[in-house]
Amino acid sequence: MNRRALPYRFRVIVGNPLKGTSQAGETSGPAAAMHELALMESVAELALAAAQQRGAEAITAIQVRIGSLAGVEPAALRFAARVVLRGGLADGARFTVEVVPALAWCASCRDLFALEAGLGLCPRCGAASGELRQGRELELASLELRLPDGVAAPAYAPAEAP
Repeated sequence: MNRRALPYRFRVIVGNPLKGTSQAGETSGPAAAMHELALMESVAELALAAAQQRGAEAITAIQVRIGSLAGVEPAALRFAARVVLRGGLADGARFTVEVVPALAWCASCRDLFALEAGLGLCPRCGAASGELRQGRELELASLELRLPDGVAAPAYAPAEAP
């Protein structure tokens, strides 16, 4: 059995909380579950396409990264993964979620700082920042595939989407 982890990324940007479009508080109830289900279907499509391209027998692990301000509830995404991945190449795959903290850039201090509750004020100098560097992404970070014996997966690192 040949297993190889493959890096793979895509991004979904859901708004800039520093400019008043935060989706905080909008991730509960039935609408949120539908949101995560649709996102998980997109993740599954990308994972299946990559697996089929390499002739994989199965997807054994999927890892995603979610920005803390992305408006995605990790528990709801895990539940959606169990539903969406059932019955295909990824049936039974280990699904892991890494939550990425929100970081903003302070032009005055020329340094990154962690956002507290979506406020873009630098803790060092108090300057307002309108530049969010991370925290809104949803990335398919890696796949682990089971390939037919004797077949090696090529190295694969697609360009990151803007």
